[in-house]
Amino acid sequence: MRKIKSQKTKELFLFFVLFTYIIFSSVYGLLSPFLGVIYCYFIFNLKYLEIKKKYFYLLLVFTILFEVNHGFFMFSSFATFILLYFMFIDENNPKQYNLKSLIFGFIVLSYIFFYYFNYLLSYLFGLEYPVLGFHYIQYIIIDFLIALVLFL
Repeated sequence: MRKIKSQKTKELFLFFVLFTYIIFSSVYGLLSPFLGVIYCYFIFNLKYLEIKKKYFYLLLVFTILFEVNHGFFMFSSFATFILLYFMFIDENNPKQYNLKSLIFGFIVLSYIFFYYFNYLLSYLFGLEYPVLGFHYIQYIIIDFLIALVLFL
């Protein structure tokens, strides 16, 4: 019984930390939105490492709040994840590659696909285009370092 209570406390604490991070990342533009880390978690959860699915729905809520907070299209991260997964990742055999290079590739592809998908949607709906800047490179580096700590 005690283990269940501590598990719920841990999940509640993680949700609070992620929610606080979303607020800080909307105020401070230099903080990474962890989009690449979340994509890596989804990919490893679906295909490679079979990570436990405890926090899967929490990360879905995190991505929705990220999109709403930063002015992206709703569910664009899910659409880009599905495109990325079925175009590049579904056919590859993970035993042929180094895990560090896979993580870096997943993160770079996730940011590129997310940017261009939002660019396409902005073009289709006649809205302002998202700006591609140096901060995307910074986000890729930060997400790569965090993913190395989490997945290796």
